Amino acid sequence: MGSRTGNVLLTDNAAGSPQAITLTGTGLAPVVTLSTASLAFGGQNVGAASASQTITVRNTGTAALPIASIVIGGTNAAAFSFVNNCGTSIAVGASRTLVVTFKPTTVGEPYRELADHG
Repeated sequence: MGSRTGNVLLTDNAAGSPQAITLTGTGLAPVVTLSTASLAFGGQNVGAASASQTITVRNTGTAALPIASIVIGGTNAAAFSFVNNCGTSIAVGASRTLVVTFKPTTVGEPYRELADHG
């Protein structure tokens, strides 16, 4: 973002050559602000879904924020799911939400050792 300048020079055989045309413009860009950088779900029974938690995605920039994709990644990605309320774009000053839940399919450490020996 910020002001940018340039010029067009027209060189010819007329008096005052070259003629200069001043160019100015301001770059606009979206800025993403998240309500949190992490969510903690704590202990959850295997096979049972947790209470949902919400992340707010806000565009605090000066241009629309296009959303190319939103995916869950990481080692245990399959244990998490979300509802995407962001759509394909967030307007300047607008906010949308992601609603995330945790539903483990296996026992996590350190409980695995207790389950194996209990």
